[in-house]
Amino acid sequence: MIGFAIQLSNLVGLPLDHVGTAAVGFRIEYFLMLEAYKIGEIIPKRVERPYFPYAGAVVLAPKLGVHENIAVLDFKAMYQNIMIIHNVSPDTYVPPSETMPPNEVNIAPDVSHRFRKEPADFYKEVLSSLIATRDQIRPRLSKLNPKTMEYGFWMLVRRL
Repeated sequence: MIGFAIQLSNLVGLPLDHVGTAAVGFRIEYFLMLEAYKIGEIIPKRVERPYFPYAGAVVLAPKLGVHENIAVLDFKAMYQNIMIIHNVSPDTYVPPSETMPPNEVNIAPDVSHRFRKEPADFYKEVLSSLIATRDQIRPRLSKLNPKTMEYGFWMLVRRL
């Protein structure tokens, strides 16, 4: 575990003694701050906002038994890809009071939030980089013996 903790500490920028106890969201914020620093972005002051619930997905109970004609869907990058494709980010958000031509914005269904199509936002750059890194790791995993320590390490890194 210490090897994983050291790598995670290096990746997100948290001290080693904090990386194991920090919430996932906190580690993500630190990672985003490091990425922003690397490209010279200024980070806005953090503002605590009240939590507002929103409609989520429907989760159905599984039906017991043997099934045929099963389709498998891969949702592991669905939300990230939606953010990349539609340029969804706080820095591309268009407030309702701001007028923009409809062909220059992406509109979120149900909530009608608008996001500029151009320029590419910070989240799009960071998420694209993370997905590319994950895609580089996959071929390595396929060549390793699952019983080795190296395989275990890459499995941990892959979950990031």
